[in-house]
Amino acid sequence: MDSLLHLETMMEQSGFEDGHRAGVLMGVEEGSDLGRRVATRTAVEVGYYLGVCRELLEVAAMDADVEEEGVVHSRAAKVLDNTVALIETFPKVNDTEQDIVPLLERIRGKFKLAIVLLKM
Repeated sequence: MDSLLHLETMMEQSGFEDGHRAGVLMGVEEGSDLGRRVATRTAVEVGYYLGVCRELLEVAAMDADVEEEGVVHSRAAKVLDNTVALIETFPKVNDTEQDIVPLLERIRGKFKLAIVLLKM
């Protein structure tokens, strides 16, 4: 009788270990997929900011060539330059030691400030 109880306990333990192993594997796959999606969304966001800033800086340079105060005034151009400089420090590879959240928040803040200054 004891051997039957022991067999049931062994089977239960084996099932638990198999389920735990499968759950860990599934969690790793889901985490990896989520990480890729968030990284892609972040890269698109930062790329958008960079493209808009560079384009507006080009407009500012063209306005400076004709010596008139155009769409982008000097304070906004300085903020756009600072935003581009911040974006260029954004890591291009996955570095687990670097916390990108504060940098991303600074980039967002600078971009929003530029948009406010440009009244867009």
